[in-house]
Amino acid sequence: MSDRPKTDQTHSTSADHVSSTTPLSSAVLLLSTLAIALPTTWPVTQMQAQEPTAPSAAHQLFLAPSATAQQTPRNQRWFPIPVNSIRGQILELNDKQAKIQVPGKVQVDTYAANRVIHVRLANTPDDQIKALALYDQRQFSAALPAIVKAVSEPQNGQRAPVWRQQWLSMLAARAAMQSNRGSVAIELVRQLDQRPLPAMTLGLLPIVWDWSDTSALVQPAVKAAGSDSLAVKLVAASWLMRSQDYRDAAKSALQRLAAQTQRPTIATLAKQLLWQLKTPVQIQSDFESWETEVEALPMPLQTGPMIGLATTLRRMGQNEASQRWSKALELAAPTPYPVPKPTQPIP
Repeated sequence: MSDRPKTDQTHSTSADHVSSTTPLSSAVLLLSTLAIALPTTWPVTQMQAQEPTAPSAAHQLFLAPSATAQQTPRNQRWFPIPVNSIRGQILELNDKQAKIQVPGKVQVDTYAANRVIHVRLANTPDDQIKALALYDQRQFSAALPAIVKAVSEPQNGQRAPVWRQQWLSMLAARAAMQSNRGSVAIELVRQLDQRPLPAMTLGLLPIVWDWSDTSALVQPAVKAAGSDSLAVKLVAASWLMRSQDYRDAAKSALQRLAAQTQRPTIATLAKQLLWQLKTPVQIQSDFESWETEVEALPMPLQTGPMIGLATTLRRMGQNEASQRWSKALELAAPTPYPVPKPTQPIP
């Protein structure tokens, strides 16, 4: 799936730039107790990866339209606002900001992290290409160890930058969830959640957005429900909300997550899941409000909620609206992951 069908080379205005920084410290992530053939250490943030000092076009940064551009009323523009595409060397990418050195420019460009939709590498290592191809082909059992290898083994003597390790590791958590290795997925999320993450990585949380069978994930979710990690609580609730036995408990957990103010992104995603727990009458009478909320989300977080919206509307018999969102996912999903499932009969 492509990142977006339209891009331009427009930079954001100074109003969209931010100046704060959050240094990334090292941490060792241990997975030796998990019943899967993973390395004894998971070096998501273990290495202080060194970036080349000379400016290059090693990265292509996809940015959501600036806040100023998005404020223009739809009836005052006849064209869609394009996603910005910037090529250069990413110097820093964390939960606050992205810094990129564009070749030929002395000044480093800085953008708010919530605008970073996706990053494409100019020269993606072969092991990452193979791992991502397996994931795209929905071969999740094979993709999991392939992604682990891509994260843990250095290329040309260097590990990937920390932000890339985090992104790949969260994708591994999704592969674990989708291959019914719930305990592995939960552990990865728990460890990744020990530090702030960019929105493009949080958008990959192994949340079940559609109405697929989660019976194999129930027990790991029950064990994880009492975790101190709010991200783990969110993931676990998304796995339990389909279960008749745990639906009410999951709803209560999501309501608490939606009400807390410590982690606004977690609260936002919890509110999106709560929409799926409304009655058919409530959804059918107010689904336009849900659509408005999805459209207002930061673009790095939109793909999962779009899948949930399209699937739920189809279950509720809102076929026209569901098809519209399904087509949007097919042609112009804000991010390439999570991969929407092929259209299937409603369970």
